[in-house]
Amino acid sequence: MTPRRVLKQKVTNALILSLSNFQKVFEVECDAFNIGIGVVLSQDNKSIAFYSEKLNDSIRKYSVYDKEFHAIVCTLVSVFLSRSFCDIF
Repeated sequence: MTPRRVLKQKVTNALILSLSNFQKVFEVECDAFNIGIGVVLSQDNKSIAFYSEKLNDSIRKYSVYDKEFHAIVCTLVSVFLSRSFCDIF
């Protein structure tokens, strides 16, 4: 494997980067492009989790608002529930 693939694999498999504290406020930052979405979940300026996804043809037709909402929902579900949930979208 190339160094880029090794880095990508290690980064994408590490969902929880810092322990979360449910007594504090979570911050969600997301960005939606035509080909993909990316989200970072953080607390106290420390990354807790992130999510990225390449968009399929049907989701690419969503508005930017809907793409970002999809990204936020998938992030929260993958961190707090089950990652396989977002595979149904």
